Amino acid sequence: MPDTTITQQINTGRNITINDKSFHLHRLISIDEDNAIILNIQNIFSQYRNELKKRVRRYNLSDSDVKKYTYKPELLSYDIYGTIELAPFILRINNMVSATEFSGLENGLNLFDASIIDFLNEVLIKEKQTLAVNRDDLEKDLST
Repeated sequence: MPDTTITQQINTGRNITINDKSFHLHRLISIDEDNAIILNIQNIFSQYRNELKKRVRRYNLSDSDVKKYTYKPELLSYDIYGTIELAPFILRINNMVSATEFSGLENGLNLFDASIIDFLNEVLIKEKQTLAVNRDDLEKDLST
């Protein structure tokens, strides 16, 4: 059952391991002597592109769904998958980079099939070592 309050949704989101951040390698970039930012430098999905494509289907939306979800990929993600965390993935498989592009839905939309959560967990397990090394390197960079 979906969370009923924003507080419950936030707490659920904090505990979910499947989120866009989890699938990126990060690097600390120094801006100047006192300032730095952490950037996503690579998505670990690049090597799983073909497997991911197998889990994508094209769907047609009703007129009411087009109105409801235009510019709202997070709402669509929440309504379908029970979490907003798949919104960046939905944008990506539709060749979009932000919610401002999430329109034209009357022409159909690519969405994941029911196996996507299991697949994402599988990728996280397979890439656990790579992600751990990257996070350790980032922590070292932050501490210096």
